[in-house]
Amino acid sequence: MTTDEIRGCCGRRGRKGIDMRSLWTGLTVLSLFVAGAAPGQDLRIGVVDMSRLVQSHPDTANADELLQRQAEEFEMEKDELLEKFKAMRGEFESIRSEASNKALSESAREKKRDEAREKLIALEEFQQEIRETTLKRQQQLSDQGDRMRRRIVGKIVEVVEKHASEKEYTVILDTANRGLSGVESVIYADKTLDITDTVLELIVEPQGEQ
Repeated sequence: MTTDEIRGCCGRRGRKGIDMRSLWTGLTVLSLFVAGAAPGQDLRIGVVDMSRLVQSHPDTANADELLQRQAEEFEMEKDELLEKFKAMRGEFESIRSEASNKALSESAREKKRDEAREKLIALEEFQQEIRETTLKRQQQLSDQGDRMRRRIVGKIVEVVEKHASEKEYTVILDTANRGLSGVESVIYADKTLDITDTVLELIVEPQGEQ
């Protein structure tokens, strides 16, 4: 297997890294918040765009930067492994060539063939190590991105819940959420119901006070 083939099977990650703005997609967050309206109380509904809130949250840029650095470190690690693989493959091919050298005695060629077999086994084992290491690093990045996303979403939910309770909202819906059919959960909502800007101000405000 060539180095390029290994890069392909290992799934080389792009230099652009991982964008937290794409990680939130598919996560059902804040689809419904019920404050428990008392009997006879008017139903007050609000909506937020969680996609925009996640994208605009101050922690998102920091998370993107951290994941980018980690992706670059893992990329450097893989490059080092691939360089080692190329060196090992060169040694194997050299010994295999010597095993066919008619200038050597039969016993010497047999010894070279044994060495070539050992090198080939080591080469295949190291190739597998590269695959496993790459998959492990990809999973680590994915898990780290998920943890960061959950923390950011959790912070947003806390702000929305607090605001909804203070302003006596009964229900808060997420206009960015999609159902299994791919259709938005909230097909239509009057713009006056949208409190995304208000929530964003509440999120950014504590950051400015620091």
